[in-house]
Amino acid sequence: MRDDAHLDIGRKLAQELDDARCKYDIAVKKFNAIMGEVSSGLPFRDGALLLQQIGRESRHARELCSKAVDRYSNFLLYSVIPDDFKRSGAAISD
Repeated sequence: MRDDAHLDIGRKLAQELDDARCKYDIAVKKFNAIMGEVSSGLPFRDGALLLQQIGRESRHARELCSKAVDRYSNFLLYSVIPDDFKRSGAAISD
């Protein structure tokens, strides 16, 4: 693989990781804000449903972040190119 292609993939994976972290941070802030509202008197039914929805969002964001960490670290440590990069033509070989 050419060096510029390798660097390009690394940049894309780093950006993917940054985006996933951002989504996770936003989900955590939403969850904490809702927890504050529930404890301050939001009706139980509304609060419980909202907590379930925000909890799902938070879990999904955490899973995306975990996947992004795995992809980026596998690339950096073992030069493993994710399959979706291979299919999209992002991986250019000599």
